[in-house]
Amino acid sequence: MATLNQAHFRELLANSLYPQDRLPPVLQALPRKQKEQLEDSLANDENSSDEELVEFWVSECGISREAADAAVAFRTNFFTQVMFRLFDFN
Repeated sequence: MATLNQAHFRELLANSLYPQDRLPPVLQALPRKQKEQLEDSLANDENSSDEELVEFWVSECGISREAADAAVAFRTNFFTQVMFRLFDFN
């Protein structure tokens, strides 16, 4: 069985947990506050439907429907990968 070297492991981990460089431009261009709102909802709201989240972001957070639709596509990652983060706030 092949072993992963540290750099390769970090790359795999980064690609699965932090998709920033693979995000649609509409998400990359959002201001930090809106990114934080998306991240918080995706990580913590297990009860709302995808449609309810999109409507909340559009009506209450001022996020475009295009950006909201793009963000909700990553929702499953938050439920299946405990350390997943959509944005890098460092």
